[in-house]
Amino acid sequence: MKRSNQTSQDNCSNISSGNFNGNNISNSDVKFISEVTNYTDNSNKFVVLQEFINIFFEKAGALHNKIGECAGKDSIPDLNSDLLALRNFVEGTLAIPNSIFEIVDKIVQSLFAYYELIATRGSGNNLRNMSADQSDDYIREFEKRKTEPVEIQRRLLHVLRNFIFDEHC
Repeated sequence: MKRSNQTSQDNCSNISSGNFNGNNISNSDVKFISEVTNYTDNSNKFVVLQEFINIFFEKAGALHNKIGECAGKDSIPDLNSDLLALRNFVEGTLAIPNSIFEIVDKIVQSLFAYYELIATRGSGNNLRNMSADQSDDYIREFEKRKTEPVEIQRRLLHVLRNFIFDEHC
């Protein structure tokens, strides 16, 4: 999906960087203080981006935690609809630049991969029936998939800082 480049007339105030708590996506330090009043006005496109990032971090962080809580349980809940809703939210937000969209989309893809691993191999019954080698492989893959969204979020925060301060201040 292609998006046009956006410019902002915002003075970049009230911005702080995102933070991670361990291996969980967190929005605890991402605070953009403003209200979205008009999604079509050029002066508010930056505000729309701020609002999008806040909502995305909240939703992605909640899903990351939910997925992690499923590991090792005998019954894995179906989180596909939650993941698809997050994907639709991302793809339906047109007021974000391509450079940011692409990274956000990678976070969504990594959440899908994390959930797929747990749903297909990470139930309690599957884990109990694994050989030692299979268990070691699963643990390595689990850690990789668990931390991947967090690592991508760090790249997103770097891109956001560049976007905000290099291009718009």
